[in-house]
Amino acid sequence: LVLTASTTYQVQVQATCADAETWSTVLSFTTACDAITDLPWNENFDAYTGSTSASAPTGYPNDELPNCWQFLNRSNSTSNYPQVFISSNSGYPVSGKCLFFKSSSSTPLYAILPAFEEEIAGLQLTFTYRNEGTGTSNGTLIVGYMTDPADATTFTTVLTCERTTTLTEKEAQFTNAPTGSYIAFMYQGGSVNNYYLSIDNVKVDFIPTCTKPTALECTATTATSATLRWTAGANENAWQICLNGDETNLIMAESNPFTVEGLTAATAYTAKVRAYCSADDQSDWSNELSFATLCEAISTFPWTENFNSLTAGIPTCWDNSEGTTTTESYKWNYYATGHDGACLRL
Repeated sequence: LVLTASTTYQVQVQATCADAETWSTVLSFTTACDAITDLPWNENFDAYTGSTSASAPTGYPNDELPNCWQFLNRSNSTSNYPQVFISSNSGYPVSGKCLFFKSSSSTPLYAILPAFEEEIAGLQLTFTYRNEGTGTSNGTLIVGYMTDPADATTFTTVLTCERTTTLTEKEAQFTNAPTGSYIAFMYQGGSVNNYYLSIDNVKVDFIPTCTKPTALECTATTATSATLRWTAGANENAWQICLNGDETNLIMAESNPFTVEGLTAATAYTAKVRAYCSADDQSDWSNELSFATLCEAISTFPWTENFNSLTAGIPTCWDNSEGTTTTESYKWNYYATGHDGACLRL
């Protein structure tokens, strides 16, 4: 029989005798998974049925899990840990659903990706994750590879992820992985059971020839300029900077740090950077950051401010930070009905 990979079938047999009347009992089986051949490969978990909260879905541990993934040490009941299931629990997916973990203080949980036809030594994993908290009660996400997906002792660490309560994107490469290895996540519990972790937007692709910069930050601003710096992806010596999402008017930078000139005073901007390896080869974009230019000194007189363009707060370039109070209602603030239109009041 020619069957489809990763598919569940039910089969019955019946004798071919002339007087045969009954079929055998039903036998169910599932065919093995084929190695993934098409890259990039993406998994956002949205196609699966799961929970809408931090509680395991009905039917656990026989609930739906992502195709061709393998899990080691997953508990067999909702009263034991560690657990893993699909969930749309608010704040944990990037969007839709995610793979949701609940920790054990004594037993790590392994989530092993499907096999790839390409050796993983030439592949890059990208994913987004989030912890419930950052204290030692929380678990730690570790990325690595396994030579045997059924044997936890074959796990080798590649990346240990800092605990964070913000959805955070990470990348990992497996250049030292032996032939036939599998990409794997390990969730190592903290000091207490039942702390949450999510993984979402898992992507596997070839290691790029032009590696994206990371850790973009703004180190200084004036009224008309901003100095940006980043960690280079590799040995590149040219980059492109994108302001406010405008990818048609990129700024070429040949130094790091780089000062962007010609900005407008008292204005909010976003910025991201990518490596420029050649005209035909640029990296993915870095993280995006926000910054604001400083205010210029007022040089035209008379100068007036009637506050009527405000809807909240104080005007741009005014400073409300001095003083001993941190209570916003005790600071100068917008008030709609002043002497002649809006005003500020304490």
